[in-house]
Amino acid sequence: MDRWLSVVVVVGITALLLMGLAAPKTYTIEAQKLVLKDKAGKPRAVLQLDDHDEPQLDLRAASGPVRTTLDANTGLGLIGPEGTRRATLRPR
Repeated sequence: MDRWLSVVVVVGITALLLMGLAAPKTYTIEAQKLVLKDKAGKPRAVLQLDDHDEPQLDLRAASGPVRTTLDANTGLGLIGPEGTRRATLRPR
C-alpha cells in the first residue's frame, strides 16, 4: 500500500510540475502614459488618456511642434507648427 501511495504522490507532483511548465507566459505592463523618445531624448510618440479619460495617441515630427493626434473625442487631427488644427477627420 505504501508503494502505491508513493507512486501516486510522485505522479501527482510530476503532473503539477508539467502543468506549470506548459502554462502560457503572459506579461502585462500597466501605465497611464507611454512615451517613445528618439536618440536625443525628444518625445516622438505618446500614448495616454486625455482630459476625458479617453485613449489618445500623439505622433510628433522630428522638427518643431507639428504632430498628428488620434483620440476618441476629436478623431484624427493634424496639428500645424502654430499649434492649430490643419485637418480633422472626426467620428460620426
